[in-house]
Amino acid sequence: MLKIIETESDGLILISSRNRTSNKNKSLKQKFSPMPLSSKNQNKVTAATVLLITALLSMGWFGIETVEDRLKENLRAQLKTNLNATSLAFNIWARDKKLDAETLSNQPLINKEIRNLIALDKSTESSRDGLLKSKTLTWLRTHLGKSCLRYGFMGFVIFDLEGKQVGALFDEPIGKTNLSEISGFFFKSVRGKTALSLPFKGEFPLPDINGKKQEIWPTMFVSTPVISEKGEIEGVLALRIRPEIELSEIMTIGRFGK
Repeated sequence: MLKIIETESDGLILISSRNRTSNKNKSLKQKFSPMPLSSKNQNKVTAATVLLITALLSMGWFGIETVEDRLKENLRAQLKTNLNATSLAFNIWARDKKLDAETLSNQPLINKEIRNLIALDKSTESSRDGLLKSKTLTWLRTHLGKSCLRYGFMGFVIFDLEGKQVGALFDEPIGKTNLSEISGFFFKSVRGKTALSLPFKGEFPLPDINGKKQEIWPTMFVSTPVISEKGEIEGVLALRIRPEIELSEIMTIGRFGK
C-alpha cells in the first residue's frame, strides 16, 4: 500500500507502508532474537544438562533402591513372624499330643490290658494268629480304638521291651519289629520318655481320611512308656498320627501368623 504525504513545497512523497512494516518487523526480530552462544558457553550448557540428567537418574535409582530395601525388610519381617508362629504352633501341638498319649497310657483299664497283652505274648509265646484272636486285643481295639478316634489318632501300636509289636489297631504291624528301628521313638520311650517321631512312609498301605488305602502314605507316632503300679516300664504305647492333616494345619496357622 502507498501513502501520499503533501509537503510545504506542494511536493508529493510516496511512502510505502510495506517497507515501514518490514522495517518494524526486522527491528522486533533484532530486539527479541537470542544472542548466539559462544563455543565456551555451549560447553557449559551441555555440561550442566549432563549433570542435571545424572542427578535425576541418581535420585531415581536411589528411590528404587530404597523401595527394594523396604520390600526386602518387610519380607524378612513377615517370614520371621511366620516362622515364629509356626514354631509356636508346632510346640503347642507336640505338647498336647504327648499329653494325650500319657493320658491314654495311664488310664487304668487301658494300662492294665496293655500289660496283660504283653504278658500274654511272653507267657505263651503266642503266634501272630494267637495275638490277633486274643480277647485282650479285641478289648483294646474296642476301647483304646475309640479313645484314639476321640483324641484324633488313627490307630495304635503296642510294643514289648524288645520292640516286638504285640498289638495294634490294624492287623499288619502285629508280630513284627520293623517300627522299633524307625525314627528312634521306641528307644526313647522304653527309657521312660514320651517322644514324637518324624514323619515317614507308612510301613503298609494306610487308609486316607476317606478310608481308601494308599500304597505310599505318610505316618508318624507319638509314643510313651507303659508303666506298672510298681513304677516299672513294661512296654511302649505308640499312637499313630496323620501328618498330612495335622502338620498341614500347623503350617496354615504359621502362614497367617495366628
